[in-house]
Amino acid sequence: MKDYLKISVVVPCFNAELYIESTITSIINQDYPNLELILVDGLSTDGTMKIIAKYSNHFTHIISERDNGQYNAINKGFSFATGDIYCWLNADDIFLPWTFNIVNHLFKKFETFNWISGIPAFTDENNFFNSYNVISSKPSSIIKNGGFRKNIFGFLQQESMFWKKEIWDKVGGINEKYSLAGDFDLWLKFSQVSELISVGSTLAAFRKHTSNRSAIMSDKYDNEVASILQSKISIYRTICFFSKRSRVINKLIRLLVWRKCPTVFYSVLGKEWIFRKCLRPISNNSIERLIIQS
Repeated sequence: MKDYLKISVVVPCFNAELYIESTITSIINQDYPNLELILVDGLSTDGTMKIIAKYSNHFTHIISERDNGQYNAINKGFSFATGDIYCWLNADDIFLPWTFNIVNHLFKKFETFNWISGIPAFTDENNFFNSYNVISSKPSSIIKNGGFRKNIFGFLQQESMFWKKEIWDKVGGINEKYSLAGDFDLWLKFSQVSELISVGSTLAAFRKHTSNRSAIMSDKYDNEVASILQSKISIYRTICFFSKRSRVINKLIRLLVWRKCPTVFYSVLGKEWIFRKCLRPISNNSIERLIIQS
């Protein structure tokens, strides 16, 4: 096992029978030899646990009990974790077939890496996969000041985040007083202790569907974000002012703002992963994609 770091994956779920099987198979079908898979269920009342039972031999821990929400479940799951690398995957999202091998290779080759994020991708209810995105800049200075949120530079994709156990322990996990923006708060805390490395590969996909909590309760999410940022100077007030008035303006602003950030990408010519500080746009989109979609 010395060639494979232990990756601890926590899957929080509640009444997730529609998509939980896709989530589980996207993890176990990678056949990663040093995987610690932890599932935390909040006493589902649908067929979730029956589906999970089919794959019970793949889990290190299965916990099904009443909890205090998603972030409580995630913290609980990581309290059992013993891996070198941590991540969590919500019960409707998926990893890609190559994810764990890339993650393991990068953390082993670049020992100074503490926290990485892949290129965002999306899928829908019918597993239609959408990944036209590009490597974007995610500098710590912008993360610290809350720039990665709606109407400014967009969201950091939680499901493609992987980090070392040490920085999770250092920041004390997720603040459970938030019910929707706990991961936003976590990224701010991570950015205080580590740079986020942008990876030139898609690692996971967020599933868009009509029951996404982030869409249904967007106002509550925005209020929690405002609470988290209340002590910070709003240096993005002007961007937010114009972005709220037009999605096109918001997308153009993201394309025009470029920053240097640590980036790792695969060189086809060199047949190896290369690490550089590159000048990249904040946007995950390309001009070509915006033209096609217009």
